[in-house]
Amino acid sequence: MGLLRRHEKQISDIGCRYKAGSILQLIKIIFIGISVAQTIATIHLYFSNSAYHKMLSAAHEAGYLTVPNLSVMQHIKGFVPAFCGGLFFTATTGIFLTAIAFTTAWIWNHIFSRKTAPLLFILTIWLTAFFIMNRRGFSPLITAYLFFIPCTVFPASLKLFQNRLKKPPFLAITSNVILLIVFFLICATQMKIERFLDIRDHLLLSTPLGEKVNEFYYQNSLYAARAFKSYRQELFRTCGLQSIHNDIIKRQLSRLLIQRDYLPIENSIEPDLTIIINGNELKLVNHDKIVLTISAESFINFPDKSLKQFEEKTDRHFLFRAFTMISMLFNGTALAYLSIFIFPFFIFRLSFNASASAILSGGVCILLPLLLLLIWESGKDTAYSPDTLAAALISEKRSERITALRYIHEKKIDIFKFPAYKVILENGNVPERYWLAKSISGSHATQSRETLMRLIDDPHFNVVCMAFYSMGMQGRKSNIPIILGRIRTSNNWYEQWYAYKALRKLGWRQNISGQNPSLHPLHY
Repeated sequence: MGLLRRHEKQISDIGCRYKAGSILQLIKIIFIGISVAQTIATIHLYFSNSAYHKMLSAAHEAGYLTVPNLSVMQHIKGFVPAFCGGLFFTATTGIFLTAIAFTTAWIWNHIFSRKTAPLLFILTIWLTAFFIMNRRGFSPLITAYLFFIPCTVFPASLKLFQNRLKKPPFLAITSNVILLIVFFLICATQMKIERFLDIRDHLLLSTPLGEKVNEFYYQNSLYAARAFKSYRQELFRTCGLQSIHNDIIKRQLSRLLIQRDYLPIENSIEPDLTIIINGNELKLVNHDKIVLTISAESFINFPDKSLKQFEEKTDRHFLFRAFTMISMLFNGTALAYLSIFIFPFFIFRLSFNASASAILSGGVCILLPLLLLLIWESGKDTAYSPDTLAAALISEKRSERITALRYIHEKKIDIFKFPAYKVILENGNVPERYWLAKSISGSHATQSRETLMRLIDDPHFNVVCMAFYSMGMQGRKSNIPIILGRIRTSNNWYEQWYAYKALRKLGWRQNISGQNPSLHPLHY
C-alpha cells in the first residue's frame, strides 16, 4: 500500500510540474506574440510619425495652421511616442493574431494530429489573407503583422503541445468555445459609442488609476490612428498643383481643394494628392500612381464626388481597420469572459469535476450579461419630467446626475433652465462637466457663451474638447479668433483636434500667410 501511495504521489507531482510548465510556456508564447507585435508597431509608428512631422513642417512653412501646433509637433518624432502609440496595435491586433495562431496550432495538433493536408489548408487561408489585406496596394504594416506573429507563435505553440500527458477535455473546450462565440455576439450588439462612454464615465473616470489609463489612451491614440487612417479621416491633406500652369484653373482648383482641407504644398514633400492636367482632363495621382482620370469640368462642378472616389481608391487600410476593431472587441470579450468564468469555476469545482465545472461556468458567463442587459434596457428609457430632471441633477448619486445630463443632451433640452448647472460647473466631477459642456451645444441662452469660455479653461482635456465641440455647434463666428488662439497655445493634440473641427463647422478655412500670392483660398 505504501508503495502504491508513493507511486500515486509521484504521478501527482509529475502532473503538477507539467501543468506549471505548461502555464509558464503559455505565458512565454503570449509574451512572444506581444513582443513581436510591439516591435512591428513601434517601427511602423516611428516612420509614420516622422513622415507626419515632415508634412506638418511643410504645411507650417507654407503658412497654414497646423494641428498639432508647433510645440506639440516637436514631440511627434522619437521612440517614446512611437512605442506608446504602438501599444494600441499590440493590445488589439497583436493579441488577436497571437490567439489565432495559438488556436490554429492547437487544432492542427489535437484534432488533425499534425497531418499534412490540414496544414496546407491552413497555409492557403493564411496566404489568402495576405492577398485580401493587400489588394489595394502592398502595406508593410499589414504584411509584417500577418507574417511575423504567426511565424513565431505557431511553432512555439506546437512545442508546448508535443509532450501532453493526456487528451484535452474536448466537450468542455468545445462548449466554452461556442459559449464564448455567443458571448462575443452579445457584446457585438452593444458595440456602440454609448457603451464606450459608459465605461469611461463610470469606470475609468471614477478612480485615479482609471483617469491615468484614460489620459494615456487619449494622448497616444491619435499617433496610432494616423498610421492607418484614410485620407477622408484626416483633418487635412496635402496636394501638389505644380504641373498646372494655367493660373485661372490653378486658382479655381486651389480654392476648391482648400475648402476641403487639401492644402497646396510646394515641392518640399510628396503630397497626398497630385493633380496633373492633360488637355481637358485631370489626373489625380497618389505616390506616382494615377488613381483617377476625370474631366476638369466634372471635377470643378462635383469636387466632393471626385475626391471621395480618390479617397476610396487610395484607402489601403480599410480591412485592417475593421480587423483592428474586431480585435479590440474580441480581446475585450475574452477578458470579460475569463473574468466572469474564474469565480464560478472554483465554486462549481467543489461539487463537480473540471469539465462539468467549466461548462457550468461558461453558462454563467452567458446568463450574467443577458441579465445585466435586461436591467440596463429596462432602466434606459426613463422619461424625465422637468421636476424629476431638476431633482436628478442635484441627486447625491453621481450616476443619476450623469444620466440626467446625458438625457438633457440627447433630448436637446436647454441646460440653463436648471440652476443646478452652476453647481456642476463649479464642483462637478469630470464626466459631469463633460456632459455639461456637450449639452450646451444646442443652447442659445445668453449664459451659454460665458459658460463655454470657462469650460475651455477646464483642467481636464475631455471637458475642453466638448466645450470646443459646442462652440462649433452653436455657430457663433465671433468665436473663431478665440478658437484659433487656443489652437496655437494649447499643448494637447486632442484639444486642438476638436478645436480645428469647431473652426471648420463655423465656416473657417485655411489661409496662406503671403507665401504664395497665386493662391487665393476662401477664408474668414
